[in-house]
Amino acid sequence: MSNITIIITAVILMGALGILFGLVLAFASKKFAVVGGEKLKKLEEAMPGYNCGACGYPGCAGYAEALVNNEIKDFDLCKPGRQEVIDKITKILAKE
Repeated sequence: MSNITIIITAVILMGALGILFGLVLAFASKKFAVVGGEKLKKLEEAMPGYNCGACGYPGCAGYAEALVNNEIKDFDLCKPGRQEVIDKITKILAKE
């Protein structure tokens, strides 16, 4: 085979692999999308960010994730945030 044929074959092969991997990544991003993304982000912003673990979860992100997934019903677990954080959580989750 000549050098031109090898180069063209390599370019076609790399292009096909790029398209294939792109399609796999596109499918995976839809299949494994994070549920509650916007609410989770807002809840994390509402938390004080101390990551102290006083709520019983591994930091503010863990507490926010538990709230979004309805694993807990209590909004008053964040001791450093006090009533201010409770009000923000209630407003974000639209619960009384």
